Amino acid sequence: MKWISVDDKLPTFNQDVLVYNEKHDEFDIASVSNGFEENQVIWIEPREYCMIRVTHWMPLPEPPNRED
Repeated sequence: MKWISVDDKLPTFNQDVLVYNEKHDEFDIASVSNGFEENQVIWIEPREYCMIRVTHWMPLPEPPNRED
């Protein structure tokens, strides 16, 4: 999978995605909020704060097969 710039495309509302925060040089899982402004996302629990300055995102991989 490749990183997608938020300038090129945004994830679907409520789609869990891996995001990159350039300001803090960190990754996490997030979903797009109702009022998507300035690349704002809402973190998936347990974090309950907003992160601004997301520059890139990518879909999450499929979970492992339980039979493996």
